Amino acid sequence: MGKNREKPKNQEKEEKYSISIIPADFFSLNEIEISQRILEIKNYSQHFNPILKNSYVNIGEIDDDGTYKWKEGFEETPDKQENLMIKRLNIENKPTFYQVFYEKTRETSPRKYVLNLINSYKSLLETAKKLESAKLINLDFHPSTLVYKEESPSFTDFSSFFHLPTMNEERKSFLFNKYNPKNVFFPTEAHLICFLIENKQESVSNSNIEEIVRETGERVGSLNSFSKDFIEQYKENTRFSLQSFINKPKQVIIQEILLKSPTWNCYGLSIIFIVLLRDIFGPLSPENKFISQFSQLLTQNIHPLPDKRPTPMQNISLFNDILYNTDKQEFLNLFASLSGLL
Repeated sequence: MGKNREKPKNQEKEEKYSISIIPADFFSLNEIEISQRILEIKNYSQHFNPILKNSYVNIGEIDDDGTYKWKEGFEETPDKQENLMIKRLNIENKPTFYQVFYEKTRETSPRKYVLNLINSYKSLLETAKKLESAKLINLDFHPSTLVYKEESPSFTDFSSFFHLPTMNEERKSFLFNKYNPKNVFFPTEAHLICFLIENKQESVSNSNIEEIVRETGERVGSLNSFSKDFIEQYKENTRFSLQSFINKPKQVIIQEILLKSPTWNCYGLSIIFIVLLRDIFGPLSPENKFISQFSQLLTQNIHPLPDKRPTPMQNISLFNDILYNTDKQEFLNLFASLSGLL
């Protein structure tokens, strides 16, 4: 086999790398661009699994034995070449966040489960800090998109990330083209962008705001983690946060909202853990200092007012304070309460 020749994933089992062929569309090209930015982050491999190499490819150019010579550098797509070959670290057999905290619970001791939870959250806050420094925002938070390499979760799909300084009209039209008010991982202001773009509206009215506020209450209520009073207050704060956008031009609204988008990483991350705590304990959390303070921190991160949400660094400091100020007995009590739930 010659130099720089690789076999596609479906034709050779590779231990270290995964090679696959994907369509060349907006999202695959976006993932390549975001991956190139992630590769510039120090110690990126601890938190991310980006595309390491890519090349446009005609299926007919792949040899009979499955080998293919990579093209050097990134090229504009040639005519009739609508596929990309990409290479990244192979994580095919690595567990996802969902598998670690949902499918393996019966095999895990309460102590190990809580330590996994704490270490995962701390690691993801470090990831959020790196994303903030790189001015990258993730629009696709979900337990299935986090994969554990070693003992830490890492992001594996960057097709719905964006780089704030280079956001343009094309990216907005693809990344915010669908208004889905049931998406709990999106903050309300991101839903407003989707609402404007999908409905092709040039501004937003008071009745539009009331519709979005109502849907926000339903979305937060669907988490089954908050009281009716909390949801009503959340709706009131949402109304207050959106009223300044009434009758403003669409482009001004979107520009002002995107300036606050760095808070969205911790927002989506917090929803993942709010849902996890709900699924562990049900709607009523135990009377435990650690769980109570952790829940309060997560809730602060999804505040309707973006300026009220802590930064990644503030989150790291606040979470460390929670750990430091929680007595050993509180953790022992937590382990005991979990023993009947896992």
